[in-house]
Amino acid sequence: MRDRTSCWPILILVASSALADADDWQVRGRVIDEAGQPVAGAAVGYFWSANGTGKRADGTPLDRNNKAEHHEFWSHEGEMQPRGSGTTTANDGTFVVTMHSRVHAVMAMDAPRQRAGIARIAKGSEGESIDVTLGPLVRVRGRFAAAAGENQPVWTHVYVMLPEDSTRPLDSFRVAHCGSFDARFDLSLPAGTYVFDAYAESNSVNEIDLRVEPDREIVLSADSPQHDVGVLELRSAAVSPLRKRVIESKSAGRWGDYTKEYGRPPPP
Repeated sequence: MRDRTSCWPILILVASSALADADDWQVRGRVIDEAGQPVAGAAVGYFWSANGTGKRADGTPLDRNNKAEHHEFWSHEGEMQPRGSGTTTANDGTFVVTMHSRVHAVMAMDAPRQRAGIARIAKGSEGESIDVTLGPLVRVRGRFAAAAGENQPVWTHVYVMLPEDSTRPLDSFRVAHCGSFDARFDLSLPAGTYVFDAYAESNSVNEIDLRVEPDREIVLSADSPQHDVGVLELRSAAVSPLRKRVIESKSAGRWGDYTKEYGRPPPP
C-alpha cells in the first residue's frame, strides 16, 4: 500500500508476506546471448534496484533508520542490482531463482551491465525451463518537477512495471525501481514497453503526497542506447479513503500506539 502512515496496512502486509513465503516457487533456466551461447556470471532476479546494493562497504545492510545511511541507500542512481532472491548464472549460463507467488517474470543482466533481457513465464508453463536472451541495454533518465503552486519534492521514486498480463490479474508487474533525493531517476532496461508509476514526498509531510498522473508508458528501442524521458510533473495526490480515516482518527484523538493493545479485542 502506498500510504505508509497507518498501522493496519503494516499488519496486512506482514500477514500477506508470510503467506507469500509459503507459496514461493522456483524458476530454472539459462541466460544466453543473441547467438544462443551461455552467459556466465550474469545476475538474475525478478526485481531490480537502480540504487546499487543497499549495503555498506563491508557487505552489511544500510540502516535506513539512520538519516545519513537512509540517504546513502537512495543514492547511486543508475547502479542496477537485483534485490531479494537474486542469483548469478553458472559457467553454462544456468540459474535457479526463487520467486514470490505473484511474480512471473525475471530480468537478467551480464556482469558489465551492458546487455540484458526479460523473460515472462506463461500461465501453465511454471515448471518449464526458460531462456533469457540478452540484448542491448537502454539507459533511461529523467527528472521530476513540481507543478506550479505545488510543494517541492524532497524524495522521489519510480516503479518500472511490465504491461499487465490479463491471464494473471493479481500479479505484481514491477521489475525495477529508482528513488532519489535529487528529483531524478536513472535506470538501465532491456528494449521493450514499460509503465512508470512515479510519486514523491514533499517538504511539508512525511508521506507520499505528490504523483505523476496518469502512469507514463515508455517504449525503449534497442537502436537507441539512451532514452531521455524529460521532466515528469508532480501534482498533489488524491487523499485515499484510508488516509482520510487516519486523519480523522488523529483529529478525534483516537490515534494511539497499537503495540500497547496486544491481547485486547480491536475497537469497533
